Parts: sequence; structure tokens; C-alpha cells
Amino acid sequence: MRQDDSKPNDPVQISCTRIYWIAGITTVTVCLSYFLRRQPWSVDSAVWGQFGDYIGGVLNPVFGLLTLVAVLKTIRLQQLELSEARKDSDELRKSRTDQLSETKRTADIDCFLRAASILQDETLRSDRAFLFLHESIDSKSPDSWFLDRTTSAERVCSSYDLVGILLKKGLLPKDLILDAWSDSIKKSWQATRDLVDFRRKRDGDSIWNHFEWMNKEAEDWRKDSEQD
Repeated sequence: MRQDDSKPNDPVQISCTRIYWIAGITTVTVCLSYFLRRQPWSVDSAVWGQFGDYIGGVLNPVFGLLTLVAVLKTIRLQQLELSEARKDSDELRKSRTDQLSETKRTADIDCFLRAASILQDETLRSDRAFLFLHESIDSKSPDSWFLDRTTSAERVCSSYDLVGILLKKGLLPKDLILDAWSDSIKKSWQATRDLVDFRRKRDGDSIWNHFEWMNKEAEDWRKDSEQD
């Protein structure tokens, strides 16, 4: 069985029903007013022509007015529906924007924790402490560094270079990373700079260049934060 899809409270349907009733009542009233004058029943077509002219002359303006009212009512209802649709669209857009913001925030936190797992690794922390200590008491050239110091420095450079790659590609939240580790980045770069220069002379200028880029970003970020 086919179900009626029309809404019981549809304002357009209600308005049309009212107009139909007004038109019907008006038509019946005009016809009754004509016959109640006790005109004799006629078989003359001319008389019926006069009756048709009478009905048309009275009802045509009424129907024209009702048609105009229906059109204006329909336009008004369409405007209201469009306004409601626009309001719903704005609410939906706001909801989607909030969802995207929350998703981005969650993703930034997740990426931050992943970077923290790299930079706060216990081995890397020990390497940094080891380098900072020997930087203050040993100024020898990297070619004369003992193996432990070289190994620690290379691990620090490689780890920070990896984070620099992710940061430069926009895969890590830049402000969060620099806010948490800008000082550590600068100190680590300073402690390993001699090794970086030594390895670049031997292996090429591109080695650990993302670590260097991140160090410059950390310096600029620190300057901007101090000015603010």
C-alpha cells in the first residue's frame, strides 16, 4: 500500500486547503444568490449565457485575488524554508569546523607524544648529558674524539635530524615542539657542531641539514617569544 508522504502540518498544504475552501464557499454563495432571486428556470441559451457572464464577472476577480494570495504565500513560505535551510547549513558547517579542530588537536597531541618518545628516549638523554659535559672540558677536534663521544654525538644528530624532517614537512606541531625543546635543540646543535662540520667535509654538505634547519627555527622562535 502506498503511503502518503505529505506532512500533516505542512504550511503550504494548509494554505492551499484554506484557499480551496474559500473558493468553494464563494462559488456556492454566488450561485445561491443568483437562484434565490427566484428566477424562472429557462431553456433559453441566452439566459444561461447571462448566468455564465454573471458568475464569471463575480468570481473571476475573487479567484484572481485568491491566486495572487496563494502565490505570495508560497513565496513567503519558500523564503522561510530557505532561511531555515541556511541556518541548518551554518550550524552544520560550524559543527564540522569544530570536529575538524578537535581532530587536528588530537592529531597534534599524538604527533607531539611521538616526537617526545624520540627526544626523551633515555639513551638520547644520556647522550646529550654526556656531550654537554665533554663540551665544557674537552675542545679537541672531532677526529681525535674517543669512540663513545662520537657515537653519542651521531645518535643525537640523527635523532634531531629525523625530528627536523618531520617538522619541516608539517608532520609535527611546530609551536609545541619548539616551545618544549628549543633550548635543548640549540644546546645539542652547539655540542655537535664540530662533528657536523667534520662529517660534512668528509661526506657532503647535506648531512644532518634538517637538524641545522631546526636549530635556526628554534633560535627564531625563541627571539619571537622573548619579544612577545
